[in-house]
Amino acid sequence: DACISSIQSSSLSHRKRLHQEEKNDPQSSVYLITMNNLLRTFHFIFLLFPLSTTAIRCINCEFNGTTNHCNEDCEGDMCGVWKWTDRGHQLIRQGCISGISSPKIGCRTNQVGASLCICDDFPLCNTQHRSVSTVPTLPIVRLPSVDCFSLLHLHHTIKEDDDSPLQIDSSRDRCHSDYCHFTRTESSDHSSEGVSLSLPFPSSASTNLSISLCSPHPQYEFDIRIHSPYSLRGLHSNFCYSITTSPHSREIQCICSTKLCNRNAINVMAEGPIQCYTMERSRDPSKVDLHSLCRGHLCFIRQSEEGIYSKGCLSISPLSSLSSPFVSGNRSIFGEKQWMCTHQLCNLHLDRLVRSQTKKVFVPLLPFNRVGQTSPLLSLSIIIVVLLYSFAPFLSL
Repeated sequence: DACISSIQSSSLSHRKRLHQEEKNDPQSSVYLITMNNLLRTFHFIFLLFPLSTTAIRCINCEFNGTTNHCNEDCEGDMCGVWKWTDRGHQLIRQGCISGISSPKIGCRTNQVGASLCICDDFPLCNTQHRSVSTVPTLPIVRLPSVDCFSLLHLHHTIKEDDDSPLQIDSSRDRCHSDYCHFTRTESSDHSSEGVSLSLPFPSSASTNLSISLCSPHPQYEFDIRIHSPYSLRGLHSNFCYSITTSPHSREIQCICSTKLCNRNAINVMAEGPIQCYTMERSRDPSKVDLHSLCRGHLCFIRQSEEGIYSKGCLSISPLSSLSSPFVSGNRSIFGEKQWMCTHQLCNLHLDRLVRSQTKKVFVPLLPFNRVGQTSPLLSLSIIIVVLLYSFAPFLSL
């Protein structure tokens, strides 16, 4: 901001000098006009390419209640320290967070006493004792507090036109939490000579299990879901996510923050238009079944903290007016790595995925963010036009 203000004030002084010089020496006005235009050009380029944000170094440790195990420091957009209690032992995880859309700097504590502090004010800022009361201080991030439905619904059909499917509903109850959850697992029993096929849901025989409840893992419950035993980390609230790593099943997860919002969070969730490969678990990132496909808004490759890879597709449906928090790019949340892409079958292996991320795709020129990119061709074209405008007085002589 200080640099921009300096450039703007310098531009203003040049314009004043221009008017004065035109009165005293008309022949110098062409030169001054050109210099003034050049100054505007540099001002424009400065705004077009804002100062790049450098990664910050973070502590990368895990305390299991008795011993502290540390790896090499990591680098990310910001640092985090997460504390929770399990069977009477306080556990602490320190690490890096990258590629997450608009996380709030500060400390938040949920209803079971687990806390998450996110900082970026200095290297290695995520010490075990970092909190809102340490110096330098961090702001308090308030989490919602809502009533939720607690309900289980099982729907099983033997064939597509089954008139009397098996349905089981638990008694309706309510619970209180930071966020409400709705989870539906859709599975189908369909195979053809051992070949996996990409099919719409449900198929000829299907089982849909829907659960509305408060957080199933409250120690992970914050404004961003920093951990999940089974699905992707870094899920934001007030969205529904369809996550598929198998052609025969998919899981829909909705996280919302208003009263009783999980009663029927979503009835039908459309799949995205991008076709992706699926793979459930492997230590080999290149492993793939060429016939095992799904559809979503993004394809992904995920590597867990333990080094287990999975591949699949992600579809996103907002529950509010918020824009999607997922874009093509790389994400890292406390050791879990995620690679996202938006081209057909781009998650075959990591090399293809990275190449697809660098393809020329339309992205807004501004604003520039940590995980976005500016189109080089468009930027160069604008710079050439502005430079021609700057030198127009000389070209007309």
